[in-house]
Amino acid sequence: MIPADLVPPWRHIPPLAWLAAGAFTISRGPLGRAVLAAGWLVYLGVFIRAKAQRQLAAWHRSAVLIVSERPAQARWRGHLAVVASMPIMVLGLLLPYILMTVAAAAANAAGAYAAGRVLADLAPVALVAPLALMVISVLPALRLPMLRDTAAARHWIKDQQEPLVVANTLAAAPTDRHAVTVLVRRLRREADARQLAILALAGNDCLAEDYRQLGFQQILPGHPRVLHRTPRASR
Repeated sequence: MIPADLVPPWRHIPPLAWLAAGAFTISRGPLGRAVLAAGWLVYLGVFIRAKAQRQLAAWHRSAVLIVSERPAQARWRGHLAVVASMPIMVLGLLLPYILMTVAAAAANAAGAYAAGRVLADLAPVALVAPLALMVISVLPALRLPMLRDTAAARHWIKDQQEPLVVANTLAAAPTDRHAVTVLVRRLRREADARQLAILALAGNDCLAEDYRQLGFQQILPGHPRVLHRTPRASR
């Protein structure tokens, strides 16, 4: 389904994950950067899995989108990719703890025993903190309206017989709306060629408006972020 020129290379996955983390996490306040980094780890795993399943589309490093066909295919590739990426994620989770432990040992070696004890006592907190930050980073995706939209879309899909793909996790730099237009138009053209409908789940009202400007229509009352596009006859 995804055109070859929209398949991102593996080296683009980390910056695309950072792009999505900036778009979907709450990165304000004193912990903003830490939450953003934790969100990056989350989306890194999501995009690695999607890439392995051939479901990840991107326009350079400016916009990214997950496109899944019904039924989902090649799930084993996604699981294998997640397993392969586990060392990176585990290292990211353990890094604060490792640094705190090394700092405590260095302080003790330098004779600063009080500082060493404080750092050693804080090390377990550094072990738990990344997990807490990862949970905080995904809270926007767990808000009630988002969960309601996802549940309504899944219920709607069950009653449909038409061939379709589902587009979600569309993210782009706030200053580059053109990238969204290019990415969605290219996928729209491919869907028309294959006579596939597209069901889009927009992450926010701005993205929902982007979809509407590109020919998508709301199909479920009370769910303005769930949009649908019927394929046009290919020329």
